[in-house]
Amino acid sequence: MKRELLDNGNIWQKRDGRWIGMVRYKDEFGVAQRKSFSSKKKKTLQAKMTEYVKNFNEQVTNSDEARKPLKESMKNWLRVYKYPEVERTTYDRYECIAEHQIYPYIGNKPVGDVTPSDIKKLLTKHMNAGYAFTTSKKAYSLLKMFFKQLYQEGAIPNNPMAIIDMTKKDNYLASQNKESKPQCDLVVVFTDDELEKIKAEAFKRFANGKPVYQQSAAYFLMLNTGLRAGELCGIINSDIDLENRVIHLQRGVKEVHVRDGLEYVPKLEVKVGKLKSKTSKKFLEYDDYYAMPTRENANEFLDAVAERYADRADELKGLVNYISNRPGVEKLGSHGLFTQFDMPIDLNTFAERVANHEGVIWTEVVSLRREDAERLHFNNAEAWKNLVRRNMNEIAKAHRIKVEDLEWYGAFHNTTHHPHIHLVIFSRGQEGFLSEKGIKELRRAFGQDIFRDEQYKLATIETGYRSELKDNLAELLQQIQARKSLSNADYYLFLLRKIKDELQQQKGKKLYGYLPRKLKKLVDFALHEIAKDDDLSEIYSKWNEVNREKLSLYYDTKDKPDVPIEKNPELRSLKNMLIRTALSMNFNAPVAVNNARIGFLFSILAKQIVNSASKRLDELNKMMPQTDSKERSKIREKKLAHGQKEGAD
Repeated sequence: MKRELLDNGNIWQKRDGRWIGMVRYKDEFGVAQRKSFSSKKKKTLQAKMTEYVKNFNEQVTNSDEARKPLKESMKNWLRVYKYPEVERTTYDRYECIAEHQIYPYIGNKPVGDVTPSDIKKLLTKHMNAGYAFTTSKKAYSLLKMFFKQLYQEGAIPNNPMAIIDMTKKDNYLASQNKESKPQCDLVVVFTDDELEKIKAEAFKRFANGKPVYQQSAAYFLMLNTGLRAGELCGIINSDIDLENRVIHLQRGVKEVHVRDGLEYVPKLEVKVGKLKSKTSKKFLEYDDYYAMPTRENANEFLDAVAERYADRADELKGLVNYISNRPGVEKLGSHGLFTQFDMPIDLNTFAERVANHEGVIWTEVVSLRREDAERLHFNNAEAWKNLVRRNMNEIAKAHRIKVEDLEWYGAFHNTTHHPHIHLVIFSRGQEGFLSEKGIKELRRAFGQDIFRDEQYKLATIETGYRSELKDNLAELLQQIQARKSLSNADYYLFLLRKIKDELQQQKGKKLYGYLPRKLKKLVDFALHEIAKDDDLSEIYSKWNEVNREKLSLYYDTKDKPDVPIEKNPELRSLKNMLIRTALSMNFNAPVAVNNARIGFLFSILAKQIVNSASKRLDELNKMMPQTDSKERSKIREKKLAHGQKEGAD
């Protein structure tokens, strides 16, 4: 959300002769703020306020991302958000795609002016220029991530990618006169003859005896084992077990562009890194993959899983060595381990203790995204160490362990994408246990501590909406009490009268918490019905949005529905407000009557009664048995004999 001025300022003079000025504005969170000024002279005050308004408008203009050229904005987005978040090879690919497939076409256009039509034309130009389908799709995915983030941050009013789908592969290839081959799930297995041909080609030699291909054996090894090129290049002599005919994969090798800071240098360098993993589990990396299921995000997620589940792969003793000395750990001496007190930790002794511990040992990870870690200063071991120490009681409570029995060790890994801390927790005394509720409590404790500044801002906004909700409900109840003309007023009066009748039969305090269950349900129902008022419903919807954002700092709130207002524990005061209003109302008080209105209503009611009676009479006549002509003649003769006129009842 952008900052904006609400006015150009107001000036007034106090009794002591001083001049006071105030400028009102909205901050980046949409909360109304004010800037005050004072001076002995009116002209001096006006000059101060004019200068402030000028600087304010200049800052807003300079921070307006929508007016920047797409090339400048996307370069900044890649450097700020993607460089610390993704692998170097992924970042190189992003930069290359932007440079060759995006900037030449729409790079000079302001970000806020890019339309869905521009994106569609871009994809069409890719198709006509002969780009491969996968190349065009990568450009589409990069633009989708870029515009989605700008829209979510409020930098642009509309997301041009929201209604644009990638061109169908069949149509894309057909326009290039290429055949769209169907995907095949079957694994192609070479025949013996084909293998012999490949072997003969791989080991071919020139007339002078030199091999045509320098890495013939490596190619054949990859063919027989399914190794990736990066995995093959990462193998060293100690990884090969000739006796058991096994190769142990420990690392991978990749080529990345050399960089001077963030600037690209036209050279390549070799990087040795982690292997990919096939394990699946939900982490922050998984959230990124879920939001944008690209191959790059999937690779980052799998790498994270390989690291987090080191205890399953190498057992606990190996885990201790891993988290203490792995690449990226911030060492506090010879290793990266720390605990509740600043004392030397012997790594071998601790590893033996953990390996031989007979009780439960919890291995946990607390992780942040890089941008959050930098912004909140959780990019060093000292900050994480203090975080755990501050929350010792919460950790013990979540694990159902006495504080005096709790023992924990941690290590901070300052990784590129998601800086995190590994924790090893166990009890020296009575055994504990960690339930789903305990996990939520732990997340809440860490989340409230880490994001306390954001929590404070959101809580302030939430309190504002709560106060507004109370004020609007109080005003609505006053209107109902005054018998003002409102939609559903009679229904609201009926509910309040029902509450009063039930309350008068109860003894004790007339507060919601002291009421029997049946009466609580009646109050809940009344609040649910009255809260359907348009103004109340809109305010509560805004409160839910802020509350959801606050909870999302440490919970996953994507699939959780809003809590109904009558079940919201933070708004119990609204129920007591209903109770007080119902008890204070005099339902037997005379009500001012509009005679013309009453007469009109009675005329409508009379017509409805007549129509209803006529319909009922017709129904009864149809139900009566019909008499024949002879019987009717006998009835007529009897009436005449008794002196009755014909046709009389």
